[in-house]
Amino acid sequence: MRTAATLLIAILSLSSCQSVTGVAGAVPNGVLPLGSFQLPDKIAVTAFNLPTLSLPQQTSVGVRLTNTGSSPAIVEHGACSVSVWLYRRDTTADGPAWQNVLPPQTACIAILYRRTIAPQESYDVTGAMLGARTIGDSLPAGSYLARVAIRRRAAPSGEGEVVVLDAGTVALP
Repeated sequence: MRTAATLLIAILSLSSCQSVTGVAGAVPNGVLPLGSFQLPDKIAVTAFNLPTLSLPQQTSVGVRLTNTGSSPAIVEHGACSVSVWLYRRDTTADGPAWQNVLPPQTACIAILYRRTIAPQESYDVTGAMLGARTIGDSLPAGSYLARVAIRRRAAPSGEGEVVVLDAGTVALP
């Protein structure tokens, strides 16, 4: 059992180091997501950045999948499929000041989410909940630029394309 767990961690670690076959949006300079999204072409992907009503002073950052077609669309994704990167307001060149990376010696659960999205409807996938509870004192208070990244593929096999989207500004207390 321990060997299987070690192998899973090694595979997940290596998968985050894969080369990027295509990039849409900003150039990625953070850790790429481990999982991916299988999305038909009629699914539009945008970033969101919303206050969390149930958790005061928390911000939810992730991707919104919108079915722009006239028939239902099936989307599939795994856990750990959305990378979130926070940058200091003055630059993104030095890389993220914070990112939702798994702690050492942990692995992402192997689970598959499958969702049918009705025409003109959306489905949100959160990449990180940001605030004092989740980030603690790892960043000073202030405003940060947020970006999200996903791997988008059209078929079950294949690496797909990395899509990086700007998610606006996040204010940390």
